[in-house]
Amino acid sequence: MLTRQDIVDALSDVEGVTPSLFRPTVVAPGHAWPTMRGWERAQPRIFEQVWGVYVVLASDDQAAAAAWDLLVPVVLNALYPIMTIDQIQPAKVTDDAAAPLCAIFVARSE
Repeated sequence: MLTRQDIVDALSDVEGVTPSLFRPTVVAPGHAWPTMRGWERAQPRIFEQVWGVYVVLASDDQAAAAAWDLLVPVVLNALYPIMTIDQIQPAKVTDDAAAPLCAIFVARSE
C-alpha cells in the first residue's frame, strides 16, 4: 500500500519542489503534498487508493503557465514509478481569487 511518505520521497529530488506530508499552513510556489482522495474498486474485493498530489505553481497566470511547463513533466516522471497517473488538472489552492494556482496529479496505487 502506498503511503504519504512514499509520495514525498518520490518528489524529494525534484528541483524546485518542496514536498511535505500534509498541506503547509502557508503555501508558496514549489510546495507539494499528497491527499488521499479515496478508494476505488479495481476488481471484486480489491480496491486501489486514489491520491491527489498538489504542486503549487504561482499566483499569476503567466508565471503559473511557465511553472506548469517546467514542473509537470518532471513531477510526472518522479511519480510514475510509484503510481498510475490518471489525469493532471490545473486548480486553485483555495477559492480565494489571489490564491496560487497549482497542478493536481490524480493517481492510483496499484
